[in-house]
Amino acid sequence: MNNLLPKLITLVILGIFAFMIYYMSSRLRIHFNLPSKWLVIMTVSTILIGAMVLIFISVKSSSPIVGSLSILGGYILVFSIFLLMSLLLMQLVQPVLQLPYLMTGWIALALALIPTVIAALNASNFEVNERTVYIPKLDRSMQIMLITDVHLGHHRGKAYLEKIVEETNKRNPDIILLAGDLMDSEVALFPEILSPLAAFKAPAYYVSGNHEKAIDEQKALKLIAENAVQVLHNNVLEVAGLQIIGLDYMNADDDAFDMHPSDNNQTIKEVLNQLEWDRDKAVVLMHHSPVGINYAQDLQVDLFVAGHTHAGQVFPFTYLANFIFKYNKGLHKAGKTTVFVSQGAGTFLSRMRLGSRNEINLLNLVPAL
Repeated sequence: MNNLLPKLITLVILGIFAFMIYYMSSRLRIHFNLPSKWLVIMTVSTILIGAMVLIFISVKSSSPIVGSLSILGGYILVFSIFLLMSLLLMQLVQPVLQLPYLMTGWIALALALIPTVIAALNASNFEVNERTVYIPKLDRSMQIMLITDVHLGHHRGKAYLEKIVEETNKRNPDIILLAGDLMDSEVALFPEILSPLAAFKAPAYYVSGNHEKAIDEQKALKLIAENAVQVLHNNVLEVAGLQIIGLDYMNADDDAFDMHPSDNNQTIKEVLNQLEWDRDKAVVLMHHSPVGINYAQDLQVDLFVAGHTHAGQVFPFTYLANFIFKYNKGLHKAGKTTVFVSQGAGTFLSRMRLGSRNEINLLNLVPAL
C-alpha cells in the first residue's frame, strides 16, 4: 500500500491542478466577458504549466535568466492559488451582493494580488528565534544555533548566507548545527557561494537533506566540508560535553509513508540501534526531517532537531502541513525526548512566506532539575 500512496497522491495533485486551470478559466471568462472558452483555458494552462516547468528545470540550471524566470514562476503559482480562493469567494457572494461581474472580477484579482505581494515581502529576510530547552542530563547551560533549509540557489545566494553567518556569530553559540537543504540548485555549487561558512566562529556540523540529492550530493558535501563545516554521516561525536548524533537523510523505517521518501537503504530505526553513545550524558540528534522520532524516544534521546517542513511555507499549506507532519514546527515533547522543528531559513518552489517565517533558531540548553 505504501508503494501506491505516492502515485495516488501524485494523481490527486494533478487532478487538483487540472481543476484549478478549468475553474479559473471558466470564472475569468464569466467575470471579464471573454469570448473564447478554449483560448482562455489554453492561456491559463500555458502560464501555470510553464511556471512549473521553469521551477523544475532551474534545479539543474546555472543560468541567471532561468533562475529569474523560475522565481517569477513561483510567484505565479502562489498567485494562482490565491486567485482560485478569491474566485470561489466571489462566486459565493455574487448572488447575495448582486455586484456586476466585471467588478467582482477585479475584486478577485486584487484579493489574490495583495497576499501575493505580502508573501513575497515576508520571504525577503529571516528572524533569529530563541527558545529554551531543559535537558536533565546536561552538565551546564549551552547554546546551539540551529540552521536548516537555507536553499541557496536561485532564490538566495552568498549575501544571504553571509547575513546568516553574521547573525549567528553575534550570538556566540557553543555549537552550530546545520540540518540539511543548504542548497537546492546547481547554481549554488560554485565554491564562492559557500565560502561564508568558513567564517563561523563556533564548531559547525552538517547533515544532508533531500535537496542535495537532487543536484550533486557528493560535490555539495565536499564543498561544505572544505569550508570548515564537519559533515556527519550516521555517527556520534562529543563537543563541549554534549553528544551529537548526525544522521543522513533517510526514512524512519521500511513501512512508514513519507511524502519525500529517501533512496537511502538504511533507516532511522536501523541506524539508531547500531550506534553507541553514553546514555548517562546528554545527546542531541540531528536529522533533516522530523521523522523516526518514536525510535529516538525509545532510546531516550534528549533532543531531536530537524527542519524540512517549512511549516507549510504559504497559506493554506501552513494548515495542511499540520496533517502531513506530526511535528510541523516549534517545540514539542515526545515522552522524555524534546523535539524542535525549525521553519527553515529559506524557501523552495516559491520565494514566498505567508503564515510562516524564515528563521534560524538559537536554542538555550539548560540543565533540568
